[in-house]
This record gives sequence, structure tokens and C-alpha cells, in this order.
Amino acid sequence: MVNPNKQSVNRKYPQDNRGISAAQALFWAKELLAQNGVETPLREAQDLLAHVLKWERVKLLAARELVLSPVVGRSFSALVRRRARREPLQYLLGEAEFCGRMFQVGPGVLIPRPETELLVAEALRCCQDQSVTRILDLGTGSGCLALTLARQYPDARVWGLDVSPRALKWARSNRRRFPEGHCRFVQGNAGRDFFPAGRNRFSLVVSNPPYIPQADLAALQPEVLREPRLALSGGKRGLKKIEVMLRAAGRCLAPGGAAVFEIGIHQAPEVVRMFSEMGFGDIHEIKDWNNIIRIVSGVKKQLV
Repeated sequence: MVNPNKQSVNRKYPQDNRGISAAQALFWAKELLAQNGVETPLREAQDLLAHVLKWERVKLLAARELVLSPVVGRSFSALVRRRARREPLQYLLGEAEFCGRMFQVGPGVLIPRPETELLVAEALRCCQDQSVTRILDLGTGSGCLALTLARQYPDARVWGLDVSPRALKWARSNRRRFPEGHCRFVQGNAGRDFFPAGRNRFSLVVSNPPYIPQADLAALQPEVLREPRLALSGGKRGLKKIEVMLRAAGRCLAPGGAAVFEIGIHQAPEVVRMFSEMGFGDIHEIKDWNNIIRIVSGVKKQLV
């Protein structure tokens, strides 16, 4: 991996008083991003320029000879330099796609991942034969899971719980963006708060908990390390927060209700054991596109 350095990040933008073409600006940006280890430099340069112009990316592809104004050039070069310092692209664009919709994100909140869309699909499978009236998303972050399920179950009451006020700011902003359904975001700790008011009353509990082992954090991509450590670190083995949130799910769920959790690499055997010991049956393991078990689900059989 190439580490960004001051000289490469500050490489001069080829601006003159008349402005430069979009093609020239993109070439400069592609070279700078590539030098600093960005894996898809041209695509990301295009995304950033389209963002500054407030255009769809496809429109930009047909406008190579467009002359950028000095104002646009300055805004674009500033964003490119921030990306060269490995700020997440989604933070710079202010949004990330999840299940076909663009959710607002920024510093202080976990960026939605494609793998988490598998959690939504498994939740829908688990609930296909039952009436869904109350849903809880533990560690809601941006609210992408809660709001996606609120759209799927417009008559259900949905709660998103998170300990971080910064994350909840983004969740509530997304609630204003996607107002359909009945969704409420609450600050609290899954191990202590929101209970016993919700005891044995939920049809579905979902969670994408922090599950990265402490020792693995240092090896993460620089972009990931810009995301909140609270949403990443799962303790020594990566299982601590999973256990806490699964116990909370057991307290919340009505008998017959489903818990659906995202997990990390090599954690499936331990997580399946947790599900079984905490009174869940009909346990399923779902693999992602890299053949890694990424989702575990179970149905509550008894009170725990």
C-alpha cells in the first residue's frame, strides 16, 4: 500500500486564469490519487468532479472538453487532496448507497457496506411467514437497516438504538430523507438501556455490531480507520459486542421472533454456539460473495 506524503498530496493543480478542461483536471486527479494508493483513481476522480458540478457521473463522461471555472477547480482540487489523504470517498460525497437508496454519511458514522444488504435479505426470509409489528436495530449507525426495514414493513414500529450521538445525527437526517414507515431513533446502550420496556415484544431484532478483533484494527485500510472506532472494535476476539447485543435481542424478542446478525471472518462457530445457548433455534448461516459466513440468524424458542 502506498502511503500518502505531503509532496504528492500537495501536487499543484494545473489551474490557469481561464480554467482547464474536465479531461485535464481528471488526469491530474487520477495521477495524484494513484500515487497515494487509491485503488480506483479515475472512477473516484470522476465521482468527485461530478459531485462538485452537481451532475450525474454519466453526463460528465460526455463532457471531456468542458472548461472548469476557477471556483469549480478549487473545490475539486481540495476534495481530491482530501481523498489523497485517504478520507473515505463516501464522507467526501456525503452519501453511500444501500439497498438502492443513497443514505447520508459523514465523520462519526459507519459507512454502509454491500455485505449488510445480505442481512436485510435474511431478515425478510425469516419473517416471511409471520406478522411483523415491532423491529429493533441494535447499533443503528446511519439508520440504513432500520429505514430499509421500515420501508419493507410500513405498518411496523421500528426503533434504531445507538450509543453514539454523532451516529444518531446521521440516522435522524436519513429519517428526514426517507420518511416512509414508522421509525424512531433512540440513544442508548444495548446492554443496559431500552429495557425492560421492550421485553419479549419484538418480532425482529437486527444488528451489524462491531466485530473486528482488537489486534486486526491496525491492518485495516486507512479509509476504514477514519470511521468511528466504536463501530469497528469488537474487543479482543471481536465477539464481545456480538454477545452483548445478542443477549439484548433475546430479552427483546417475543417467542417465535427472529434475530439476524452480521459477523466477521471465522466467527461463525462461536456465534452459532451463542445463538444456541441463548435459546435460539432454526439457526441459519449465510455466506457472502467471497464464500465467507457473514450473517447468522435464529428464531427465539424460549425466554432467556
